[in-house]
Amino acid sequence: MMLNNMKIGTRLMMLLILLLLLMVGVGVAGLIGMNKTNEGMRSMYDDYAVGFSRVSMVANLILDSRLNISLLLLNPTTAEVKRYTVLIESHIGSIQQTWKLYTSTFTPMTHDERVLVDKLDEDLDRFIKNGLQPLLSHLHAGNIKEAIVLNKGSLIDLFDPVQEGIEKLGDMQLFSAREEFESSQSRYTTIRTITLALILLAVILGGVLGFSIIRGVNRSVGEMRSVMVKMAEDGNLSVRAQVYGQDEIGQTATAFNRLIEGFSGIIRQAIDSATVVSSTAAQLSVSSAQIAQGSQGQLHLQQRLWNRLP
Repeated sequence: MMLNNMKIGTRLMMLLILLLLLMVGVGVAGLIGMNKTNEGMRSMYDDYAVGFSRVSMVANLILDSRLNISLLLLNPTTAEVKRYTVLIESHIGSIQQTWKLYTSTFTPMTHDERVLVDKLDEDLDRFIKNGLQPLLSHLHAGNIKEAIVLNKGSLIDLFDPVQEGIEKLGDMQLFSAREEFESSQSRYTTIRTITLALILLAVILGGVLGFSIIRGVNRSVGEMRSVMVKMAEDGNLSVRAQVYGQDEIGQTATAFNRLIEGFSGIIRQAIDSATVVSSTAAQLSVSSAQIAQGSQGQLHLQQRLWNRLP
């Protein structure tokens, strides 16, 4: 009933504003979703993909260095010592540079991850300073036996914590990446639900307002049409259009009823006036008859008087 009392223009404006607001809501939800997805992808790339590739590169360089040391110690000639030591020193430089780049751009997701990276940094530093570099010094000095002892002893002890830390870091990064993916999936589901809810709300409210407008227009116009058709067919001026609201069409129906009422009043006045005229004419007719009878009597009286004269 409240909607029927609103102007049609107001209802159309409400429908337009509602649809625009819901479109903006869907657009904003989509932009937020794309922004969150972009942030998640950037985090996946910067914090996990790039970071994991650098950690993998460090692990590969360490393993390659150990392999080169083993190959060198199998054939420790002067030429081989020179060739392999240059290669191992290059690997050490690459390990330090890559690890420094990783730690400078590393963004820990949890406290445990930060602690693990700090411990791995210390273990890697000890492995290089107390393992690889002393072994290279023995090779440069020609102390092959000392290099072999170091390679089979303390170098392995120094390598094991590094290997374990790299494996744990990889597992932790994989777990964090999985959590980030699941979080992205959850955001996607939430935003999709909100978007579908907004679309459904737009359909429901738009349908209600649209149906109200269409029903109100059709009902009121149909009512006035039936009244006018009935009046044209039998001339019945007592029928009235039913008013369903106070909108433009309702006001038109009210004005139409007033117009018919005015026509009825004019016709009643005309009928009343005709009745008065008819009554007056009848009275005049009676008076004329009486006058005629009186004149006839006087004529007879004069005739009789005339006959009596000598």
